[in-house]
Amino acid sequence: MRKAIVIIAVIALSLFGSAFAKDHSNDYQVGTFISATAVADGTFTDAIHCVPGATSTVCSGNAGFNSLSVYRVRVEEGTWMLETSRQVGDSMSRRVLGFENTHFRKEKANPLDSLKDGDRVLFRVEAHKKLIGGTDHEIYIPYADKPGKEAKFYGWFMPFSPAPGPPPKPTDNVRAMCDAHKLSPELEKQLCVASTPSTSTVAPTIAPATPPVAKTEVVVQTSVLTNQSIADMVKAGLSDDAIMARIQTSKTHFDVSTAATAKLMQDAPGISMDVIKGMVLSWMKR
Repeated sequence: MRKAIVIIAVIALSLFGSAFAKDHSNDYQVGTFISATAVADGTFTDAIHCVPGATSTVCSGNAGFNSLSVYRVRVEEGTWMLETSRQVGDSMSRRVLGFENTHFRKEKANPLDSLKDGDRVLFRVEAHKKLIGGTDHEIYIPYADKPGKEAKFYGWFMPFSPAPGPPPKPTDNVRAMCDAHKLSPELEKQLCVASTPSTSTVAPTIAPATPPVAKTEVVVQTSVLTNQSIADMVKAGLSDDAIMARIQTSKTHFDVSTAATAKLMQDAPGISMDVIKGMVLSWMKR
């Protein structure tokens, strides 16, 4: 078993070494840096720790939705959307493995962080087949201050809408002869000039008058979440994720004092600590 592991390690190192030593000087293409945008990856990190006391609950830390920086590089055929390999691995550990509070690797500065919109950037693309189907695109970008070193990104390509193609070829020889002007002027007048459709005066049709429809005004009231709102949602059987989403997207006016929190837990016995922490975080942001 140990011998097999050593053999696999030697093969992996040899493959890595050969890939690293390969000359990529002719593999680069040039693009234009457009911008970087923070995009939510659908996970929520909760690092709030609450300690109940005699008169109040003391909470510290922070929580929030996680996001990725997506960099855009435009080329002639479309736009490359890039994410650093560190962010991709970090996000995958949270989304796939369920480690929502985990950040394995701290993000480092990459060659795109120092660029301004409109700057040119050299990059190369390596395509690798996935085991479960599809293709991964690894993008390598050299550092400006260390041209011999590259930063690794993962990306996907968004092509521009295709340009309109040439007009369709004529399907009959009459149209072809007309377009090529291979006929005499007399025949062109007979066969090639489209006849102008006759116009006739049509009496306008007057639609019968219809009574005006009364306008219905719809008033949307923005509700403010309170402790009772949370209790009602818990009693109605809403999931923690649904309640947390409401807290994140609504105006809130929570009472997180010890007495109010104890009453809430009594009114809604099924309430979770995650929901209570979400209420505390919302209260801290007021």
